Amino acid sequence: MKKVIKTLKRDNSKDGRKAHNDSMLIKVGRIRQNSWAHEKLKAADIYIDETELVHINNRHGKEIASFHHTPLSFVIHVITNFNEIYESPEPDCFVLVVKQQLFSNQAVIQLSFDGTQYKVKTAAPLRTKQLQNRKLLCAKDQIKKK
Repeated sequence: MKKVIKTLKRDNSKDGRKAHNDSMLIKVGRIRQNSWAHEKLKAADIYIDETELVHINNRHGKEIASFHHTPLSFVIHVITNFNEIYESPEPDCFVLVVKQQLFSNQAVIQLSFDGTQYKVKTAAPLRTKQLQNRKLLCAKDQIKKK
C-alpha cells in the first residue's frame, strides 16, 4: 500500500474542536478478505477524515510524538500491525489494538463501519488496564492456534 503523507492545510481547532469545511478523506489501509481479522471484520477500505487527524493531534499529539509518529503515521502503524480486535461500546464500531508483550502501553484506533467502508474515529496510546472492561472479539495468536 502506498503511504499517504499529508500535512493539514489548516488547524483551526483549539481545545479539541475539529477543523471544518475543507476536510478530506485519506485512505489509510484495508481489511482484506484473506486476513486473520476477516473472521470478525468485513473486507473493506479504511479511511480517516482530515478533521479526525486534527482531533487526534490535539488530544494525543504529545503521546504519539513520544512514539516517534505523526497522527497519520500512528494510524497507519496500527492498521498494518494490529493483533487484537475489541468490541466498542458503540454499535458498528471496533477497536484495533497493537498489543506488545512486555509493554503496558498499546497503540489503539477505533473504527466505525457504515456498511461499505471503515472510518477511523480516534487513535491513541492506551495502557493495558484501560481495555480490561472491553470484550476481546479476536486475536491474531488465537487464530494461528486453531
